Amino acid sequence: MKYICYILCLIQALRTGVFDVLPAGSLDGLTAEDLRLLLNGVGDINVAVLISYTSFNDESGESSERLLKFKRWLWSIVEKMSHIERQDLVSTLKYWHT
Repeated sequence: MKYICYILCLIQALRTGVFDVLPAGSLDGLTAEDLRLLLNGVGDINVAVLISYTSFNDESGESSERLLKFKRWLWSIVEKMSHIERQDLVSTLKYWHT
């Protein structure tokens, strides 16, 4: 229960911050998808660029050959993702990084 109250306080602070810079009714009528697109953008995620910006911190102790095999597998999956799935992935990775 304490965690839920904490999250609600964070959401309220976020809401207050948004309405500090936007007029109160400016988000009326937006769907969740509209808001997601406003926050994440609609640009295509270029997998080659994503690969170039990504580093792996390998703590597995596996061989470099096995790590390379894993990376190839991972990027083959990302390449098969839809545009929205790639946006969701990048959005999730931003939170993991911080």
